[in-house]
Amino acid sequence: MQVDDYLVAKRCFRCSRYNHTQKEFKGEEVCPLCTANHKLKECKAATSEHKCINCITYNKHQPHTQIDTAHSSLDKKCPSLMAVLDKYKKNIDY
Repeated sequence: MQVDDYLVAKRCFRCSRYNHTQKEFKGEEVCPLCTANHKLKECKAATSEHKCINCITYNKHQPHTQIDTAHSSLDKKCPSLMAVLDKYKKNIDY
């Protein structure tokens, strides 16, 4: 039997960014699918128009290592999400 850690990234549901919650949020609301300033339920963007706010932010701060942004921030294979979860794993001390 294989046992694995259960890890969940702390995410704000108003801006889709990591490491804070909507209670701590102080900026503009961002759609997790298209990064526009509207709620998720109001989004009309096609899948081909999805963009990840976390990967866009990463690319702004890391000009020499660019990652794909053509996915929503809800994508379970998002490179930014994988990086956050890897960071959590490295901090686990058994």
